[in-house]
Amino acid sequence: MSQLVDIYQEIFTLLKQKEEIFEKIKNAEGSLIEKWQRFLTVMLPMQMAILRRYDYPCNQKGLADFQKQVSASIETDANLKKVHEEMWLYLLGKTFGVTKLEELSLDKVRTIIKDLTSALTDPSLLEKMETVTREMKGKSVDEQKNRFFDVLFPIQVEVIERHGLQGEEGFIQVQRAIVEYLFDPEVLEEVKKTEEAIQEKTRISNR
Repeated sequence: MSQLVDIYQEIFTLLKQKEEIFEKIKNAEGSLIEKWQRFLTVMLPMQMAILRRYDYPCNQKGLADFQKQVSASIETDANLKKVHEEMWLYLLGKTFGVTKLEELSLDKVRTIIKDLTSALTDPSLLEKMETVTREMKGKSVDEQKNRFFDVLFPIQVEVIERHGLQGEEGFIQVQRAIVEYLFDPEVLEEVKKTEEAIQEKTRISNR
């Protein structure tokens, strides 16, 4: 059995211990974007904790190096593919009620993320976000975030649906794929471009 399989099994075992947290995220109030962000704050540090045991750097680069190795091996390693799918089906089911895993190629994710970047950095949208920022001045951080997410989410869903992935589930499938392909320079560049544009207008992160 490959080391990648061992790592994935350890990550999966650790994440299953947090089942109650994932179910709380699922049942909590708030937008889907906000729930996805909460999910990442639980999952990513736990992944990094396991990767550190295998001498990966305990940072975004270490996670990206691991994901790159997984991407290169998953189609030829049946055990890796199996534990990868089992882990994600468990996580997406417990946290978002998603019961299937869409296989999204790197090329498709590159296309989707470029379209998302184009939509989310459109000057008219950024102007609207700036207006919303002024209108929400003095409100709590949570209120501001929820208002921004209310504006951003329908635009993201509209773009994603053009690629054959529907509604909230399509949004989750794409976000999951983006996380796994952040080792790719093109995907990472588009994510950074979008985040920088939105943060400039709102001081929040869209991921």
